[in-house]
Amino acid sequence: MLAIAVLALIAVRIALQSITIDEADTYVYWVSGKFAKIWQPNANNHLLNSYLIWVSTHLFGLNNFSMRLPSFLGALLYVSAAYRFCMSFAARLSLRLPLYGCFLLNPFLLDFFVAARGYGLALGFFTTAVVMMCQLIVEHGISRRSVSIRFALVSSSLALSFVSSFSFAFACTVSFALFLAIWIGQELSRPPEERIVQNGGLSCYLRLLCAALAPAACLTLALAGWTLLHWPKGQIVVGASSPGESWSTFLRFTFSKLNARILSPYLMKTFRHWRKALPWILITLTLLETCYIFARWRHWRYRPKTNRRALLCAYLGGVFVLTLLSHLLAFHYAGLLLPKDRTSIFFVPLCLMIVGAVAGFPHSDVLGKAMRWATVAILIVGSAYFVGCIRLHYFLLWRFDADMEPTYRKLVSVVGRGHETQVPCEYLYTSALNYYREYFHDDSFGWFWLWDAPDRAPSTHYQPYPLNSGVYVLMFPQDESFVAQQHLRIVYRGPVSDVVIAVRPK
Repeated sequence: MLAIAVLALIAVRIALQSITIDEADTYVYWVSGKFAKIWQPNANNHLLNSYLIWVSTHLFGLNNFSMRLPSFLGALLYVSAAYRFCMSFAARLSLRLPLYGCFLLNPFLLDFFVAARGYGLALGFFTTAVVMMCQLIVEHGISRRSVSIRFALVSSSLALSFVSSFSFAFACTVSFALFLAIWIGQELSRPPEERIVQNGGLSCYLRLLCAALAPAACLTLALAGWTLLHWPKGQIVVGASSPGESWSTFLRFTFSKLNARILSPYLMKTFRHWRKALPWILITLTLLETCYIFARWRHWRYRPKTNRRALLCAYLGGVFVLTLLSHLLAFHYAGLLLPKDRTSIFFVPLCLMIVGAVAGFPHSDVLGKAMRWATVAILIVGSAYFVGCIRLHYFLLWRFDADMEPTYRKLVSVVGRGHETQVPCEYLYTSALNYYREYFHDDSFGWFWLWDAPDRAPSTHYQPYPLNSGVYVLMFPQDESFVAQQHLRIVYRGPVSDVVIAVRPK
């Protein structure tokens, strides 16, 4: 029921929310026109997302659903993978429900399962692959054929995740490499009669390795090979310049603004106090429980099932640490910016998997059970906080574009159809307005170009607003001085964002 409710919420948001700047750029620059444009190397061009949008818009026409259908596919994959993780590794219902709630209700993730960008699709494939690898680590007695098939599925999922968003490169590579190292170590440590490969020797292991690597290599080369070979320098501009900045943006998007329309003033106040403490309490509990599990190694080392669960915890923790370390090394030695807001989105399910694996460890003593119940309590509070963050009308990252569709409709009514006019507008609105110009097949306006207020234009490298126009699309309060200087009259204000339409009185 929770999964259906979350998917319904995503579908409602897909229908209600205006197309924003990055979504519009995807369509205008990479999807519309000739198919060959899709391969153009650009940080804004999320390849698999662009391919699928091209297909869906040609099948169903241009609309919110066809633009955002790939992201909804990512949501379906993610919801299914999160369900399988909770069913497999959170045996107790008391842990499973709040953990699944945190997986599905996180506002950071919900935004990108709606937006027509590659992050939601990449997250769906990445989470699916990691859950399959976790299951392969803990399961025993699997046939060689089944292992080969699942290796190929994992490999394909990770490749599709990478092609959906190149920001997942380190996470995909580290998770797969560490999994292969652990799986091979497990296989070689078993008695010969219990191994998956009992006959065939080295050639069988090579065939398994081929099943693991070939799908990823083929898909990556086929879908992104040309783009990667022609990738220009200086494209990676979204990122953090310090670990502190990366962490602060991750927290701001994960524990985002509460919705006053959902929560009472008392709950708003209570949750605001919990906001900063929740992640630190959860981190502390998880670290303490992890230390406790491995401190009691001598009590469970001869139990194969418990051994494999401990190995699962080590695997997920290793993926997190090594992915973070890879980003830090790339930042230090190659100048590659650290993950920031949307480019750090893969850490959310990874952290929740670590929490679930550690809290789901089968403790038999009082202290272990007490720590598990403390984690459950924090997960319940976290799920309730995420419910309080639910929103229908805007993305946290692109709130400034929340009213673009009604703004365009109002602009048409102000200017009138059939009068081709060049309307100066704030540069953050140009892409979305150009998208709606295509969507409505409207020639009332010329192409919206990049403009900015005269006092801000030198810093943004855009042309200053012309002084002789009759209509402007501006941002308040940033452009308030321009409105006053030109004696303009505001005829429209966005209900959610800071957009205004200003006209020159006749």
